[in-house]
Amino acid sequence: MCEIIGFTTYNNSLNGCGQAFSNFVWNCPLQLSWVDLNSALTNVTGDFTITSTGLTGGLRLSKNPASTLSVGGDFTFTAGNFLYLMEVILHQ
Repeated sequence: MCEIIGFTTYNNSLNGCGQAFSNFVWNCPLQLSWVDLNSALTNVTGDFTITSTGLTGGLRLSKNPASTLSVGGDFTFTAGNFLYLMEVILHQ
């Protein structure tokens, strides 16, 4: 399992996402900036949960329309901003 918590700002992509995770949770209610995973997250065998990206921050999985993400369980999006690609955005 991977749980990202307490993240506020970062101007580059995150390292270490290029592996399979049993569950992946993003929970950063004080996040101030967007994070781009640059297509690195490709396999979550269990649940993929976005609890919060803060009011001004967000999580983008990819800018590449050819990228894929396999989620074996449920996808849950609770609050914040989420981009799967540049054209698809969810706000809550």
